[in-house]
Amino acid sequence: MQLALGNQGAYLRALFELRDLSEKLRERELLMWVTVRIAEHHSRVGEHGQALQAVYRFETMQPGMTTPPSLVVLRGVLARRRGDYPLAIRHLEEGVALLRERGQLPELTRALLQLAYALYSARRREEATNVLGSALQGLLQLHTQPDFRHELEEAAELLHYASLEPDLASFLEPVLNNLAGLAGSPRLSAAEQIPLHVYTLGRQEVVRREEVLHFTLKGTPLLLVYLALNPNRTRGELELALYPDKDPVAAGNYVRSAIRELREALGQDAVIMEGSRHAPRYRLGPHLRVDLDLVRFLEAINHGELARALALYQGVFMPEIDDSPWVEHKREEARLALEFELRNQITCGREQGNLRRVILLCNQYLRFEPYDRDVHLERVQAARVVGGAGELARYISELQALED
Repeated sequence: MQLALGNQGAYLRALFELRDLSEKLRERELLMWVTVRIAEHHSRVGEHGQALQAVYRFETMQPGMTTPPSLVVLRGVLARRRGDYPLAIRHLEEGVALLRERGQLPELTRALLQLAYALYSARRREEATNVLGSALQGLLQLHTQPDFRHELEEAAELLHYASLEPDLASFLEPVLNNLAGLAGSPRLSAAEQIPLHVYTLGRQEVVRREEVLHFTLKGTPLLLVYLALNPNRTRGELELALYPDKDPVAAGNYVRSAIRELREALGQDAVIMEGSRHAPRYRLGPHLRVDLDLVRFLEAINHGELARALALYQGVFMPEIDDSPWVEHKREEARLALEFELRNQITCGREQGNLRRVILLCNQYLRFEPYDRDVHLERVQAARVVGGAGELARYISELQALED
């Protein structure tokens, strides 16, 4: 209940209390259940040491016990989140083998999904494709697909990769239909840092250790994002960049209010003022570790990682802001970057003769630019060669509707 309400602290305290009780009662199954959730919580917020401590604590309470499959899989998940992909793959392959022997389909499907993500992250794409195919087929056999929502949301990049692979796309569509709605300072110690996940593509959301922060001003997340990308700016520069059309007094008051709200939510050092008293410069405090989806999206585009880019691009940049030319510029930058990469991949697919992939790429492109006649035509031409009659008829109809 506390987790559903977003009260992470109360949720963790309840888990600790349940762990203490299960240890006193020597309830092994309950203790294992609680251990997995405590370790998962720490791992998701980047507290990898605490996650491993929870696992070690369980193991010391069960001397001589054969490690259960759920704990083997958990070790693999923790290793993947730490970026240790070889260790993750080793644990997850062991967990898959154990669960397959026991015929536990839900647990096996979950482990296969995690193994596919680890293989994908290690750039072992052919193996990832085969394992993910098995995981998706397992999901289709289950009536509890919503139970996998959290894993599927975490593996969004993997799912977008699947959507572009002809061998996987047909399995993926019914699964997603059932899950509609699925989104340079010196380093401080982990205890001193505040990790912030800032979502700007298709939504505006600031998350601190899985807690969504709520601001009264739409411009407060905007200021956070702008300072993360453009540190050491004077207040005048902030006003001019973000609100050039506002009255200077109104713009100044708005920026001051946004700074105050950031400090109230994240501490007085969230926004630091340096330099001349008459023209101070502002930057984010070193204790804020900002993970910005726009940065990761542009990195994915620059590295040609289209699946990752599609997973990150959930819509236009900062959709709630309608009075900032800077936001408009960043929106256009992100949209054009994605369209360029999609067109580049479409061309590569055509030249390589992979026309089924061309169709899938065109479908992705037309989600963002539904009136692009050239891409509609490209899709029709590819479907004439590799598409079914019904598929081709639909694409021709959509092209003709565009031309009418």
